[in-house]
This record gives sequence, structure tokens and C-alpha cells, in this order.
Amino acid sequence: MRSRELQSALASMTNRPETEMDQRTRTLREALKIPTGPRGVHAPHMDIGAAALHVLAMVSRRPADAADVAWRLFDCKLVRHPLHPGLSEAFQGEARSLATFLLMAMNRGLGSAGFAIKSFEFQEDGSYAWMNFDRRSLLNLRFVFSSHDAHANLDQADAADLYRNIDSRSAGNRFVIGAERLVAVGHQILMDCPEDSELEAGIEIERLVVATDNDGREVSSEAN
Repeated sequence: MRSRELQSALASMTNRPETEMDQRTRTLREALKIPTGPRGVHAPHMDIGAAALHVLAMVSRRPADAADVAWRLFDCKLVRHPLHPGLSEAFQGEARSLATFLLMAMNRGLGSAGFAIKSFEFQEDGSYAWMNFDRRSLLNLRFVFSSHDAHANLDQADAADLYRNIDSRSAGNRFVIGAERLVAVGHQILMDCPEDSELEAGIEIERLVVATDNDGREVSSEAN
């Protein structure tokens, strides 16, 4: 998939003019050195990371802020889940970034680890993001991602407070996109750039240490 093709798809998806899509993605294209031409069969295809940033460029309220917000969201980190800490703490290092989960949703979706990603929500200023998902017998779960460094290592009580009050703390609009749309974009990217099909996004699926039994209790599949 080429940049212009994705811009056209995003314009249709968001009911925005293609001229706005060009404005929103221009700074990212320049930073990532993604050319838009030549047109036709010789135009270069994007990799899946560039496509993910194109999606995040839709989040900001003003097109002029699109690149800054997209980069901020890309680096948001997973906040410890207060009810299922083992589930969130199975992701370590760079695997805790929102980028990891977004890229995996566009690729394999973490299905082999028992995750069924349903949608993402992004705060318009890039400060917070949410991933809505099921995990085996645990239904309607939500991970919170934050751009604030202080939220990276919250204890149980502070994490619970953040999750409980996140909606009141995060004023402003949110951009919501369903997993099926991300999968469709990712599928096209991987058809055109098959070398991206081995993307791991920093996760070794077989090393995820948390399993969930039929009663919804978390059990460790291997020693920490």
C-alpha cells in the first residue's frame, strides 16, 4: 500500500477531505522519508510502522498538530492494570509501548497469546490511549497507555486510581478505530511488503508468562 492509497482510505474512513489527509501526514512523510510519488505501479510501498503513524495522524483536533500527537501516542506506555497486573506486566521494555500493540493489531493481533483486540481509543492531545480487548475467559478488558513518565511504574493503589478516574482526567475528544479496520490496512501492507510479515514488534509470544484459566484467574505459565 502506498501513502496516497492509505490517505484515500483514511479520508473515506473518517469522512475528511483528502487534502486534509495530505496535510496531516506531510510532516510524518518527510520525517520518515516516505515519498508519495511517482504515481502508479512504480510508487513505493510503505512498511507497517509508517502506516501505523498515518493512522495516528488522524487523532489530533487540528491538522497542524497531527505529527506531534502521532509521535506522542506512538511512545505512550502501558499502565499497570490494577485488577490483572500479571496480564499487563507480561509485557516488558519496549513491548509496553502503544506502538507494540498497534503494530500487532495490524499484523497478528496477539491471537496466539489469547488476545482478541476489539478497538483502540486515542486522546486528541496524545496524552492517553486505550485498547479494548478480550483475553480468553476475561471479557471487556481495557488497557490504558499514558504519555506521562510518572505513570510507567505506578503501584497497585495509584494504578487503580488512574484506571478509575481516567475518563474524568482525560478531557477532550477521542479518535476511535476498530480492530477490523486496522487488520484490513495491515493485510494490504503485508501483501505489498511481505518482509513485514515476520514482525514481532518486540514481543516473543511464547514467552508471555501469563495464562488465564476458565475461571478467569490468572496463573503463571512459567517462573518469573
